[in-house]
Amino acid sequence: MLDKIVIDVSQYNGVINWNKVDADEVYIRIGYRGYTAGTIKQDIKFLANVQAAIKVGIAVGFYFMSQAINESEAIEEANYVVDCIKDFPVELPIMYDSELSGAKNNTGRADHLSKTQRTAIVIAFCDRIKELNYESGVYASTSWFKSNLDVSQLLNYHIWVAQYASNCTATHRKDMWQYTSKGSIAGISGNVDISHSYTDFTNSTVTATNNLYTEPTYCLYKGRLTQSKEYVKWLQYHLIRLGHMDKFNTNGKSNIDGFFGKITDTAFRDFQSANPCTYTTNEPDGKCGTLSRNCLKNIIES
Repeated sequence: MLDKIVIDVSQYNGVINWNKVDADEVYIRIGYRGYTAGTIKQDIKFLANVQAAIKVGIAVGFYFMSQAINESEAIEEANYVVDCIKDFPVELPIMYDSELSGAKNNTGRADHLSKTQRTAIVIAFCDRIKELNYESGVYASTSWFKSNLDVSQLLNYHIWVAQYASNCTATHRKDMWQYTSKGSIAGISGNVDISHSYTDFTNSTVTATNNLYTEPTYCLYKGRLTQSKEYVKWLQYHLIRLGHMDKFNTNGKSNIDGFFGKITDTAFRDFQSANPCTYTTNEPDGKCGTLSRNCLKNIIES
């Protein structure tokens, strides 16, 4: 059975030496909704963690801690999450955490929701994430799944269970099991949450035949003054899938940025060199027209 080691981190893990981190995958906290005023805030280490993790080649996923009190707020949270991660290569599902706030006497704004209310909120978040073309899932302890969520309504999403024990007693499906909050990982000071993952999520958030971006309707090339960023992202997505371009640049930012610059031009000409049928002159012309687009799609979908 597949068993990957997964860690999850937030601002509370301090400054991480990502060059030393030995894990298959990492979940990074994007942010949280406050338990009093209900304001959404970004984790102060989010950007530093995601850029560094991507740069060293660890598969990245994200989680958000909610204090939503209705479905509209859950949808707002989902929109916020996707806006934060849209420029990064996402390889793992986006997880939703609806645990107790930690406020004294459990007085957080969402701490006393009913099981029905909370389940509806989780569904609203996960469905909105899926509408935005990402995989979604739910994080909770075994007791929280039992007492505060109707897990039977959540099995269309990925399930991440927390139970700090020698084995996980959850009787429903689980894709990941967080087995400790006191793990030790090189490069991170102090305790670290560690999970087992039994599902190969990598690259499942975007399938080969389900490009998130719109296929171009005209020729793309470096130097064209007006061309849709969405169209260029479509091309960049395919070039990455075919191995002609890295997922991210030296600064850890996604190369799916919508700009037909030097990196994209070099990658596309490399693709043309490997597939001479994509141009009509004697050498690669750097122009992505109908021939090139059809060739890209045929190779990806074959």
